[in-house]
Amino acid sequence: MITLDSVISRHDERIAFRRLNSDNSVVVQCDSLREFRVNGTGLFIWNLIGGDLPVSRIVASVSRKYSVTGKRLQSDIIAYLSEMYEGGLIKIDGSYVNQKREVRLPRLMDTDPVFRKIATEGNIPYMTNFVLSYRCNLHCNHCYIPAMRDLLDTSEVRRVLDQLADLRGIFVRFTGGEPFLRKDILEVLSHAKMRGFAVAVNTNGFFITKDVANALRRIYPMDVNISVYGCKPQTHDLVTQRKGSLEVSLRAIELLRSAGVNVNINYVVMNHNVDEMEQVKSWAEERGVGFRPEYSIFPRRDGDKKPLCHRATNQQLIRIFRAGLIREPKPTLCKPASIKLRIDPDGTVHPCEMLDCDLGNLKEKSLAQIWNSHEVQEFRAMNIQSPAKCSSCRLKDICFRCAGIAQMEDGDMHLPSSWACKVSHLYEYITRAAVSHPS
Repeated sequence: MITLDSVISRHDERIAFRRLNSDNSVVVQCDSLREFRVNGTGLFIWNLIGGDLPVSRIVASVSRKYSVTGKRLQSDIIAYLSEMYEGGLIKIDGSYVNQKREVRLPRLMDTDPVFRKIATEGNIPYMTNFVLSYRCNLHCNHCYIPAMRDLLDTSEVRRVLDQLADLRGIFVRFTGGEPFLRKDILEVLSHAKMRGFAVAVNTNGFFITKDVANALRRIYPMDVNISVYGCKPQTHDLVTQRKGSLEVSLRAIELLRSAGVNVNINYVVMNHNVDEMEQVKSWAEERGVGFRPEYSIFPRRDGDKKPLCHRATNQQLIRIFRAGLIREPKPTLCKPASIKLRIDPDGTVHPCEMLDCDLGNLKEKSLAQIWNSHEVQEFRAMNIQSPAKCSSCRLKDICFRCAGIAQMEDGDMHLPSSWACKVSHLYEYITRAAVSHPS
C-alpha cells in the first residue's frame, strides 16, 4: 500500500529507458520484457524518482509544475506509482514486485504496436542486432555465418552504441560468432546498459565462468541465450563438432541461473534432433529457463546451401506443430532499415539481421549519416515486404515471408520465400485436418 510517506526509487537495475519523442518514452522491464509507455507528465514524475523520494514530495513537485492541488492529485499519483510498482519499474521503501515472463521479446512481432508506430514515424532504430565477432570456437554444421572480418575495436563499439542511443534505439542483441571471444565483452555490455539499452546476448556458454555469471548479474541483461541442440551429448556434439560441448553449455546455464541471470535455451530444430526437443523443453521448464525453438535454417551468407540439409522434414514439422512445440507462423512485421538494423563486426550496416545489403560502414560515416542517407531512404521506399505474387496468396495471413531468407535461398529479396511458402502450406494442411477430423 503506497502512502504519502512511502519512499519511491526507480528499479534501474532491471529496466531500460528511452525517450522517443516529446510526448512518449518507453520503459522496458527486463524480467517480464513488458514495454511501458510514459507520457509527458509521467516523464516528469519518472525524472523525479531518480533517487529515493517520498510520495509527498512527488505530489508537491507535480502540484507546483502543473498548478494542480487536492485529493484527486494525490490519488492519481499514488495510482500511477502503484501501476509502476506492480510492473516492476520502481521500488517502494526498498521492496519490489518480482516479475514473470509471458512474452518472447525482443522479436519485432511481439513488441507493442504503439511503439512500432512511434518508431516508424520517428525514424527510430528500435531494435538492433550487433554482431560483435564472426570468430567462434565451435563449427556448428548449420551455421550461416561467413569467414571472419576485421573487428570494430572497443572505443569504436562504444562510439557506435552512443550514436545508436542518440538515435533513440532501445533494444540491442549482441551476437556472433561467439561474442565472448572478445576480451572487452563485459565492458561493451556494461556500456550498453549504462546508455539505457535493453540488452541481450547470444553465446554457446564456453566462456561463462562463475565470475562472468556474477558480472552479468550486475549488468542485468534481458536475456543470455545459450544454444542447445539436444539432450544427448552425441546429438548436441554432432552439431557443434566439439566433444563435451553439451556439458559445457548446460553448466553455463546452471551458473547463470545460480547468479540470478535471465537465461534461455535457443533450440534450432533439425532433422536429427527433433525427437529430443520435448525433453530439452521439459528440462528447461523444470529449471525456470526459457525455451526458444527455431525451425528455420538458412543458407550461408556466401551462398552455400549445405546447411539446408539439416532442416526438419515435412512430417517432423507437422508433428511438432500439432504438439504445440513451435508456435503457428504469422506474417512478419519486419521493417528493415526502418526500425531495425544489423551492425557487422567490421562496422558494415545492414537493413536487418537477415538482409545483406550494405548501407554504409561505421568506420567511414556516423550511424546518423547512414540511417538518414539517401540510399537508406531509397531502400525504405522499396516494397520488399509484399511481392505481387504474395499479395494475392490465400496464405498471406499465416505466411512469415522474410526478404532476407528469400535473398539467401531464392536469390532475390523481391521474390516469395520458398521456405515460407513450404511452411505456410504445411500449416494450412494441419489446420484443415484439424477441422475435418477434430479430436
